[in-house]
Amino acid sequence: MGVRTRPPTHNQHVVPHPEGWAVKGEGNERYTAVFDYQEDAI
Repeated sequence: MGVRTRPPTHNQHVVPHPEGWAVKGEGNERYTAVFDYQEDAI
């Protein structure tokens, strides 16, 4: 059987946002999600 590998994933960044903390994929213009607390975004 062959070895299974995962496709490359994009890095996710936690960044400050006017409404709290946002998760944004590397190279994306839009945020993936927005959270009240940085700990929740991580």
